[in-house]
Amino acid sequence: MFDSKEEFGEIEKFKANIYLLKYDKRSKTSSKAIIINSSDNRFYSTMLNSYSKYLLGFKERTKVAFNPVGHNLDDLPILPLGKVLDKFHELMALISTCNNLAQKEIKDFNEKDSNLIVTEIATDKGTLYFISRYQSLTKMFKYKNIYYCNKGKMILQENENLLLMNYNIDVAILGEKLYIFNIGNFKNIFSYDEDLKTATNNIFPNIKKWRILANVDMFLSFADKKYFYQSLAKIADDSEYLELIEKADPIQIKNKLLLKSNGDFIEEDFNEKGQLVVTEKNCKKIIKLISKEYKYNVFKDSMEG
Repeated sequence: MFDSKEEFGEIEKFKANIYLLKYDKRSKTSSKAIIINSSDNRFYSTMLNSYSKYLLGFKERTKVAFNPVGHNLDDLPILPLGKVLDKFHELMALISTCNNLAQKEIKDFNEKDSNLIVTEIATDKGTLYFISRYQSLTKMFKYKNIYYCNKGKMILQENENLLLMNYNIDVAILGEKLYIFNIGNFKNIFSYDEDLKTATNNIFPNIKKWRILANVDMFLSFADKKYFYQSLAKIADDSEYLELIEKADPIQIKNKLLLKSNGDFIEEDFNEKGQLVVTEKNCKKIIKLISKEYKYNVFKDSMEG
């Protein structure tokens, strides 16, 4: 059972350091960090109370090892910090060089200069980090008017950037563990796909047995492409489905696809034996076919849910 106090300590008793980061994963020189200073303790207590309430929403979730293929909605995936240590060190190095942002300057802060919020908290369990993708208020309400309350009156905010603190937590880090609350944002923040590559590499022996492909080596030459391993990782644990592909008769698969693929596959995609001839042009659609990304599953001869 997940319990914020048991896992993370008494976080509400400690003052937090909150950093806004512009984290460019490709160029360290364009990355920067700013620390938010506030003389109003209510700001920190509000943030920490909101974090605590957010954590309690995951109390009943089952803690499981991170699975690149997917999770149930009631899971709380955990990954060893060592899996993303290089990226974590980059974030910490960035924070160590941060500049101050006075409270009075927040209203002038350009939200385009930030894409991450990192909250650093000293607890009785150790130093805790909450990491969240930054949400721009002006972006969220791009096509709507934005109002705020001032002394009991609603005032229209025009052509100004507003700083929106995000109470949702994408990733929490404590000690050697990384807790994943939003898998999509976690992968984006840490550029994490190594487990997907590993899962896909593990089925290479299966792929080499597939009779439906005329040129397996050409197919595997795309293995470093993100669309390749992200898609094929979805079926890596499905041994029954992999066996169906291996036993599939090329001629039967060809006939079904020409009849039921709504023109996605045409005669030119096959050789005289009915095998799919992999090219740079058609590789993506073959991967989608194999990874159950089409509504019609040719190997089961059925419609996906």
